Amino acid sequence: MLSGTKLRKALSEGAEVVDHFGRDEVLDHLKKYYAGLTEKVEVKMQGAASGQAM
Repeated sequence: MLSGTKLRKALSEGAEVVDHFGRDEVLDHLKKYYAGLTEKVEVKMQGAASGQAM
């Protein structure tokens, strides 16, 4: 399951992003943006976004 929450989490942790989530040039810009942040983004996964059954 793909979600914006999972994308932000992967980008903030420097993890790989699945290639079909977005265009390569957009993902490159987002990776550079998140890498340049002085305060890292804390993303809390909840319920369906984490893939856990409710």
